Amino acid sequence: VEALGARPLTRVERETVRSLAARQEETVARLAASKRPDRGAAMLVATARHHALRRSLELNRLVLLDSLPTEAVVLDAKAAGRRSRSLALLADEQREIYRALRGEVLVGGATHERGLRLLEQATTRLHEAEAGARLGLPVRGSADPTLVPTRTRLLPVARSAEPGAASRRAEMARDRVERERDLIAELYGYHLITRNCATEVVRALESAFGAPEDAHAALGGRVGPGQGLGFIPSRLNRRAESRLAVDRVSEVASHRQRRVADLLGEGPSFGVGLRESNTLTSRIYTPTDPDGAFLFFTDGRPLLRPVLGALNLVYGALHAAAGVATLPFDAGRRLVSGLHGMTFSAPELVFVNIRKGTFEFVPREDP
Repeated sequence: VEALGARPLTRVERETVRSLAARQEETVARLAASKRPDRGAAMLVATARHHALRRSLELNRLVLLDSLPTEAVVLDAKAAGRRSRSLALLADEQREIYRALRGEVLVGGATHERGLRLLEQATTRLHEAEAGARLGLPVRGSADPTLVPTRTRLLPVARSAEPGAASRRAEMARDRVERERDLIAELYGYHLITRNCATEVVRALESAFGAPEDAHAALGGRVGPGQGLGFIPSRLNRRAESRLAVDRVSEVASHRQRRVADLLGEGPSFGVGLRESNTLTSRIYTPTDPDGAFLFFTDGRPLLRPVLGALNLVYGALHAAAGVATLPFDAGRRLVSGLHGMTFSAPELVFVNIRKGTFEFVPREDP
């Protein structure tokens, strides 16, 4: 990938790119002699990086690997058009990051692997944001902050002389992948009740002190992962306040709440509050697929939450019903959005709020 409109390489940058290419060549040679079981993937990445850097020297402009995975989230061109302002802001921010990293790596001489990887990520994200903002093309993205190039391309290979050898090796590889997948699920698997964000926060906190008695002495008590309905975040909060030696409690407002507070401080509050209370008239929030279809924000209205939640549930159901009719035309997008909306609205009937509003772009200076 390349950043759109990026300037040609300077003399200093060409020397750094040449040095980076040599380092990648050394990495490939070192991995070839390594006993690491995962050396194959690392060799492929290093080889591809070497090819991209040599290509940069040939073209006299920076060409790097695309760091987004094949299964990256894609914002289609129509959706990108609706969010052109957000994409323009994102492109401006990514352009500053790209320029800073290009200077640090190519001019400052930061030829380590991490610098090249960060520059790859910045170039890829800038390319996607600019393609959407300036050209109206589909935009790919990923929430993973540690992207490493993994995209593949099929190449013809010679057939094995031994009949069935390739099939046996492929079966062995599939078995190994399955075992690795099972191991990852065992170590990091998610479970709504026994292993969710609330239970793992408690486990991480208590394990930081070593022995249970040390944790008890340091924290002033014990909560226990998932005990006493502690797998529910709100319930865990109450248990922590009642069982641990809590010095103070601070509440961090969501991005939407902070934006609404800023607007309320600028003018008449009633009209602004009414406008920003729902997804149809809000100027701050743009509906997104992860949130599903809903009408009212309930995070700041605990007493009205069941009523607003019921309206949200009905709205999601109507959206899903309409999605059945549009299924042949939108590949089920409206149906799924309605079902997601119903899922996140159901807890509001019992005074529990989960949804705060998802934003595809938040300025970096916003905490």
